[in-house]
Amino acid sequence: MYIINADDYGISEENNLAILDASKFGILNSTSVMVNTPFCNYDILQELLNNPNFRVGLHLNIFEFKTLRKILKPNSKLYDEHGEYHNSFGSVLKKSFNKEFLEELEEDYRLQIEEALKHFKPQHIDSHVHMHAIPNIFKIVCKLAKEYDIPYVRTQFEMPYFIPDLKMFSKTNLINLIKVCLLSSFTLANKKEIQKYGLNTNDYIVGVQYTSNMDTNTLYYGYRANSKNGRLTEALLHPTQNQQKKDNYKEYLSLLDEKLLLKLQKLLLR
Repeated sequence: MYIINADDYGISEENNLAILDASKFGILNSTSVMVNTPFCNYDILQELLNNPNFRVGLHLNIFEFKTLRKILKPNSKLYDEHGEYHNSFGSVLKKSFNKEFLEELEEDYRLQIEEALKHFKPQHIDSHVHMHAIPNIFKIVCKLAKEYDIPYVRTQFEMPYFIPDLKMFSKTNLINLIKVCLLSSFTLANKKEIQKYGLNTNDYIVGVQYTSNMDTNTLYYGYRANSKNGRLTEALLHPTQNQQKKDNYKEYLSLLDEKLLLKLQKLLLR
């Protein structure tokens, strides 16, 4: 079983079009929508929603763009005086033990869920830059998922893997390996929340170790390492039709590779 998900629908028009194209002519079967951006095109999204075999979920975002609040809170721990998010994963991790911050975050996440529900029913929840994986935040997300009847929340357990390609091997940097270890360790705690709320999640993920370098080889070897005994494996990509963003454009091209689909199907039927 596999999910191939395009994160960041709504981050740019080029990303939206790449996701639509890859859903029609490629192997993409899922996307996650950022609802707090000026590029969240609901006309294109409707084409995706019309496909009964395509999953559309919510990409919670406190990393960039603006809060959906109409009245800004003074001295916010979440955004600046203009309502703009400027959070790093590290800063959110540090603040995730602060009760006031978590209350504010829950309010903003709730606004994003309710904005999504005006246009579509999310089938899953994940987040920009994996913010929701932080355990104290994951608890909030699971609570909200249950409240709003969203059945699936992404977790991030990825087995590190090797690709027999020297160019790709050079792109396996220490920071990404640290992210893999950190997110995988968070998943061990987070799956208890999944069980507590009766939600669904993936068993494995592919896409953290080689973030923005998810070409055909990366996907194939990632699935080979992270798809075991019929477990559900989710790959995440960030495709775009903007050729100046070479790595993300390569991800888009990989999603159009019919040979890759056949290889994955053969692999997953082992």
